[in-house]
Formats: sequence, C-alpha cells, structure tokens
Amino acid sequence: MPKSSVGRLTLSNSFTDFNLPFPQSPPPPDIFSPLSPLYTHPLTTGTIYIGTSLCLTPPILSAYKITKTVDCSKTPSPKSKTNFPFDLSSSNPQKLKTDAQIIEFLAPLLQFLDECRSENVLVHCLSGSQRSGTVAIICLMRYLGLNDVEEVSKTVKNLRPVCEPNSTGWEIIKRFAKARENGEDLELNL
Repeated sequence: MPKSSVGRLTLSNSFTDFNLPFPQSPPPPDIFSPLSPLYTHPLTTGTIYIGTSLCLTPPILSAYKITKTVDCSKTPSPKSKTNFPFDLSSSNPQKLKTDAQIIEFLAPLLQFLDECRSENVLVHCLSGSQRSGTVAIICLMRYLGLNDVEEVSKTVKNLRPVCEPNSTGWEIIKRFAKARENGEDLELNL
C-alpha cells in the first residue's frame, strides 16, 4: 500500500473543514480524519477503511478506490451490490443468548467482507466512532485471529483514535470473543 501523498482533498460541510491526504496516506494519529485504513488483506491488498458518512463522496471514494460500503448508521441505506446495511443500533445483545446466535447475527456482515477481500471497503457510520468502531474491532479479531478484546481495541484506537464503541457495541464484541473462544465462528475464506 503506497504511503506517499499524491495530493490533498478538502472536504467541507456546515460544521468543519477536513483536509484529507490521498490516496491512501493515513493522517497523523493525533488528529480527527473522516477516513482511516484498518486492515489490508495480505494477498489481495483489498483494504477495509473506517470512516464517517462524510466519506461518501465521489472524490473520496474514487481517490481511495473504494468500491463497497458497509453502512452502520442508524438508518442504513438499502442493500445493493455495493452497499451492505448493518444496523447495530437496533440490535439487542441480550436476545442473542447463545454463541451460535451471536455468530448468526454477525454472519451476513462477515460474509460480505470476506466476499469483498479484493476490493476497498468503507465501513461507516455518522461519526466513524461507535458503530463503525464496533465493526472495526470485530474485523481485526477475525482477520488477525485474536480474541483479546483489550489488545484489539487498543490497536483500533491507534489506527483511529475516535473509535469508541457504545455499550451495545462492547457487549457484541465481548460475546463475539467468547463465541470464538468456544469454537464458534464462520469459516474464514482467505
């Protein structure tokens, strides 16, 4: 993955201005950025990015060669060939009583990401912190084969300092780690 910046792209909205380096040059970790690389597949070089809904503009999607999205917002866009809606805000982890149920809940998301492993994918919510942060931790646990929630969350925070799952997100993450420790998971297609 190239680390040099070819140029800069300025995003503006009514709240703030963002000066985003591109293509694929991560910002310094001490500043807020609407987009952060999370994981690059070792064989296909497809990259999973975590970001805000501000990134859903043609210049950013094009600059980062993002062809697929996972929409974790409270009102996700409909499912399509390029978008996967994943509504964490309406989930209730207490209803997912068994390890198999938590894996079944996450299975469509994980299968979508597995199918997109050769493409660049943006996982986003409104702020790029809570709901997309939950998905980021789950992705790294799965793709790096780790179950230590604290270690993985520190790694995600280093990559994207604003990532901070809410209580529902933490419950899902902990239940996913427990299910994996108990031998429940989907086959990882690499």
